[in-house]
Amino acid sequence: MTYLREWGVALCVGALLAGASVSQAAFLDEVTISEWAGTGDNEAYVAIDFKDGGEYAFGVRFDGTITGLELHQILNDQTGLDVTFEDFGWGTFIDGFAYDGHSDSGFAGGEDWWHYWVSDDGENWTAPTYGIADRTIIDGSWDGWRYGYSYTPIPEPATMTILGLGGALMVFRRK
Repeated sequence: MTYLREWGVALCVGALLAGASVSQAAFLDEVTISEWAGTGDNEAYVAIDFKDGGEYAFGVRFDGTITGLELHQILNDQTGLDVTFEDFGWGTFIDGFAYDGHSDSGFAGGEDWWHYWVSDDGENWTAPTYGIADRTIIDGSWDGWRYGYSYTPIPEPATMTILGLGGALMVFRRK
């Protein structure tokens, strides 16, 4: 019966590692800033991946700190990037982007919605637990947006099944 416990632990660890391995998102194969906005000594960046494959990066210069909402408002006001903001009364969300003939907006079912990512270095990305209005942008910050597909740290259904099987084997072993 020891083998059941070992298999259960192995299945659980494997499933957790499979879920963790997708916790980072990669944006832009090659970083070229499409447009710059703002003025100041600090720089922050926004990477946008449209569903049709269009990939763009934008830079914003500023002094001090700004919020993620202010970052996107500067881009909307001073570049060709059109940002659609939605205020639901309890928070402002970005519901769409349009640029250079590419456009995605709203929720179209499944993964078809804008997935939000943040990074301090443009390489290591995480899905934040806060919205753009609560994000503090400092020199070197990156915000990333991807429409239609996500690399979220939430385990996929197969991973949850493996976790369940591993847990069941561990419980069966204890009986």
